[in-house]
Amino acid sequence: EAVQIIAHLTRDWSEEGAILREEFGWIKQQLWRYHYEMNQTTESVLSPILVPGAGIGRLAFDLAFAQDEECTNDCFASYPFAVEAMDNSIVMAAAAYHLFHYSNDSMASNQGQTKIYPFVSDSLSNEVDTQRRWDSAQIPEQSVMDQLRNVHEWQPHQRPKLSYTVGDFVTTYSSTSKQGCYGSLVSVFFIDTATNIYEYILTIRHLLKNGLKNGGVWINLGPVQWHQNCQLHPTTNELRDMIEAAGFEIKHWEVSEKLVAYRHPDDLDSCHSKERGSRSTRSEAYRPLKFVAVLKTDESPRKSKDKEEQCLLSSIQKVRLSTGRRSIVNHIHRDFVEEPDDDN
Repeated sequence: EAVQIIAHLTRDWSEEGAILREEFGWIKQQLWRYHYEMNQTTESVLSPILVPGAGIGRLAFDLAFAQDEECTNDCFASYPFAVEAMDNSIVMAAAAYHLFHYSNDSMASNQGQTKIYPFVSDSLSNEVDTQRRWDSAQIPEQSVMDQLRNVHEWQPHQRPKLSYTVGDFVTTYSSTSKQGCYGSLVSVFFIDTATNIYEYILTIRHLLKNGLKNGGVWINLGPVQWHQNCQLHPTTNELRDMIEAAGFEIKHWEVSEKLVAYRHPDDLDSCHSKERGSRSTRSEAYRPLKFVAVLKTDESPRKSKDKEEQCLLSSIQKVRLSTGRRSIVNHIHRDFVEEPDDDN
């Protein structure tokens, strides 16, 4: 819906949403930590980074534009992370395309920014101040325009590497051609969209490179507010057991004590809201689940035949059959379990 697009644009691409994006900093800290632990001097083994459920693409943009401070000014590898964003919404992808390809002419002045009114279409309830309905936001924010302006002046090989794929996550990335193709995966507001969380876990294991020296890092941030289509609703500790059973080692796991607003800083009792006054009599916020999981080197997805593996595959099959969805267990089983040919 257009209302959702406008809400995402405000949260992800305006200065007003900067407070809500502060949690992105933790993700970048984790990426840099593992990047430097692997002593990378060129493109990171964490590349390419897959960002599923990327929406309008701000997190993917920030990761692609993350600069390696240890590189000198003439170092072409100052952007070590190649990033692939993906989402199943064509509308979200179209909005992201517009922002990724903001033209040089549009950035000639601040008039190149677009003014939007994110609260005009809100329901007529919980309002505190009538005038606040007409609050506006400028997109993209000035810092993004400055980054894009610089990019237009560079040669293609000097630019950050960012792409966008549209499709269903499980269908797209469970194929044999995607096995072991990604150094890391960053999931934000994503895992709770799974119809069957086992499918997501197995697909993530399938697409990641094997072992920390090769990448194999999964970083997550977000709530576990399981969507209506979800057939399984595990608690965070049950989710951890599922991930470990799939062959991941948990390096970091926490449910943050800090509340983060879903849509706007005014939803919480923050300094921002104290300065301007409350917008609504209702607040929406979450405590994000943060974890870092690494695919174990000594457990190859292609050879694993242990009981946990069989349990995971069996669970997928049962949920698929109960919901009438097309089974993908057979080809997942072949990709993960069959012994490789002698030529391999």
